[in-house]
Amino acid sequence: MCPPQDELVSCHSLSFSTDGTELLCGYESCVRVFTTQRPGRHCTTRTLRCGGQAQKGLIGCLAVSPAQELLCCGSYGRSVGLYPMDGGGAVALWPQLPFAPTYLRFSPDGVYLYAGGRKANHILCWDVRHPDKELFVMERRVATNQRVTFDLDPLHPWLPIMATSSGQRVFPVPWDSDDEGGDDDDEPPRRGDNGLQLWWWGGGEDPCYGDKGDNGGGHMGTCGGNMGTYGDTGDTGGGNGQ
Repeated sequence: MCPPQDELVSCHSLSFSTDGTELLCGYESCVRVFTTQRPGRHCTTRTLRCGGQAQKGLIGCLAVSPAQELLCCGSYGRSVGLYPMDGGGAVALWPQLPFAPTYLRFSPDGVYLYAGGRKANHILCWDVRHPDKELFVMERRVATNQRVTFDLDPLHPWLPIMATSSGQRVFPVPWDSDDEGGDDDDEPPRRGDNGLQLWWWGGGEDPCYGDKGDNGGGHMGTCGGNMGTYGDTGDTGGGNGQ
């Protein structure tokens, strides 16, 4: 249930509209829309429903399509809903996901929607034109409840190849000090879980990597500190570079 407007409640997610005139905020089972040209508490509240079914839970992530008037809402209740920007019920609702979504992203053309979650080892992709079933699944390693983002820009200039990366920054614990001696100097540095993966989107058979199937999302290879041969190992020394 969305909290009353006169109640001081922090939103759980934020997103601007594509033209920057609206600020969308995610709350419990609803989204509030603020007009950036009019500062203040006045807003429009949108209840998230698909027919007689409501999208319940905290709306922890939002994404606005760059090419269509569509808003995507991810709930900690393990659901993702797709709504028209101008209001109305959901045009698609994906309930009972295998994880609680914490990050959503549209492709630059607005055709594909990607979702990643906390402690989830994969990213789901849907074609919004055919939302009945996910298009493909991409593997990644996330072993934390923190929000782990991803990007879709690094596409190959002429081959149907996409690169995805993940990583963690590791900071020294507060009680570590260079002034104190001890036996910890000989311990190896703590390393993050960093990796780079390449994905073949062409479908069929790739001449270099073999048959990837018909779903257009074959996994070509993995590079990274804890998952492969090359790449950043989490410290300043880089990868092992075989």
